[in-house]
Amino acid sequence: MTGAFATAVAFAIVLQVSIAGEYRSTRPTLALAVAPGDAEARARLAATLARQTHAPEALEPAMALAHDALRRSPLIPAAVRALGLVYGADGSDEGQVSALTHMKLAERLSRRDQATQLWLAEHHLRRGNIPEVIRQFDIALRTSLRGQRDLFPLLAAAASDERIAEALVTRMRAKPHWAFPFARHLLRAPLPNELLVSLYQRTLDPKIPAEMELIQFLMQRFASAGEYRLVRQLHDDFDLGANSSREFVRNGSFEESTNIPPFGWDLAQEPELWAASERQPDGGKALGVFAAAGSAGEAARQLVELSPGSYSLSADFSSVPTASNQYVDLQVRCAEANGLKLVTLTPASGTDMRRVSDRFTVPQSCAFQWLVVNTVGPEAGATGSRYIDDVVIARE
Repeated sequence: MTGAFATAVAFAIVLQVSIAGEYRSTRPTLALAVAPGDAEARARLAATLARQTHAPEALEPAMALAHDALRRSPLIPAAVRALGLVYGADGSDEGQVSALTHMKLAERLSRRDQATQLWLAEHHLRRGNIPEVIRQFDIALRTSLRGQRDLFPLLAAAASDERIAEALVTRMRAKPHWAFPFARHLLRAPLPNELLVSLYQRTLDPKIPAEMELIQFLMQRFASAGEYRLVRQLHDDFDLGANSSREFVRNGSFEESTNIPPFGWDLAQEPELWAASERQPDGGKALGVFAAAGSAGEAARQLVELSPGSYSLSADFSSVPTASNQYVDLQVRCAEANGLKLVTLTPASGTDMRRVSDRFTVPQSCAFQWLVVNTVGPEAGATGSRYIDDVVIARE
């Protein structure tokens, strides 16, 4: 055999094995067409045939393929799984016992056989053994690279069952490596909001930055959707902090460095419109508000919860020089009730920080409110920021 011919033969063998390996799991018939003696492909074809039909005559080829695969390679879990499917196809008690025996053997041979884990999970689910169901999912998620993609949707759907949700929470609290990716997946799953809140509340830790980001994301999503009571529930469940000493407004003095929207200040951070807590000449801090010429919008907002009744809103505003003409106001409006405006404060002209206040009434239909800083950019060529400080809402 010449060197070139030997190289060509070796390459053909490697290519044949590679193609068979690529297709044996998803397209075993194609793998067998390329490599008829591939034991793994024969085992998976046997499992496919056994899963597709319960007719005894149709199960015979599946059994023959499985036995042949085991003769070629006696440690193939897919072949043992195929035999389990064949024996359990008649539905008899004896057949089910034999099926379970083979599936447990397949699991002992390899915990990376995802189909075996799913069969065992279904078996335990039918018998009400929920902790064992979650254990099988846990094994599959820890041992299969495809586990998250394939199993997360199944696990999310199963979480609607209260028993499974409880067992799932118990496992996620142990922080397996898949727990956080699964928590992220839940944001895309079609779950009732109340169930999502319950799962998050019992499994996430706000002291872990990545998990806190998920909590904040969900709170903001609920706020955008008008689900303010769920925002409040998350805020309270995770003990994210009460209002500051300034009643009803959190961080109204802008001295705190941490804000947790929406019950803390949510500050705009666009190049043309932004707000930030800035140090002042007296050593304290105030909210600096900037809008470029031609820009306008909300620079800052905070969700508040005022019960029906009479209140006052007050704040310190920096002066608004005539040459600048940058407009800033502080407004309270209903988060619901079509955004009904309750009060608007605007700064007076002058050269110093001046306090402005006004009274307002919260109606019965207004359970939550937005406290908003609005701004409109100055005339072309003018620069500078406006400042707001010491924002207070008090009951009258």
